[in-house]
Amino acid sequence: MTGKQTKKKSFKRRLLRLLIPAALIAYGAAVIVDMQIGVSQKQRELENIRARVESQRLDNAELERMLTMGLDEEYIERYARDYLGYVSPDQQVFIDISGS
Repeated sequence: MTGKQTKKKSFKRRLLRLLIPAALIAYGAAVIVDMQIGVSQKQRELENIRARVESQRLDNAELERMLTMGLDEEYIERYARDYLGYVSPDQQVFIDISGS
């Protein structure tokens, strides 16, 4: 082999020794970035789900409170009077028709 061919082979080997690890490092970095993006998305999803769970817990607590209050006779009377417009037999209702 001539000196020129040996230099070409030597150059190619050095180039491969540099390019292969550089390519592996670049691939590894791309995989890590992709994983981080996925983790961030899943964390946002988890936070949204936690917020929905907390909202549902509050709704459930309110419904539970309403169920327990529904058994109370005073609550039933107040609800019938305020929301349904019922009155007691001995109660007089005055309606203001003056418009003010």
